[in-house]
Amino acid sequence: MIHITLPRIKPLSITIDIFFIIHLLVIVVLLFFIATIKMECVKIGYEIYNLSQEIEVKKIKLQNIVEERDMLVQPEKLFKHAAYLNLYPPKPERVFYVE
Repeated sequence: MIHITLPRIKPLSITIDIFFIIHLLVIVVLLFFIATIKMECVKIGYEIYNLSQEIEVKKIKLQNIVEERDMLVQPEKLFKHAAYLNLYPPKPERVFYVE
């Protein structure tokens, strides 16, 4: 039979402890950065969603305002309001053109 012996490493060796601590710290820092980046991505995703909802609401408001303006600018309505306020188109002989 062949006996293979492995060299023993001192379990409390200073070089192994420092090496292990450095690796552990690097892993902890990387996990912290990964978690932070994921949280920021989720936060930005929510902000994008809220902004898109706000854009849709503003588009609907703009459409309503444009429809209301189009309704108010109709010539029939304007003539009706002008007659109500006793406003009439000027007579051609009273129009003066300035050059």
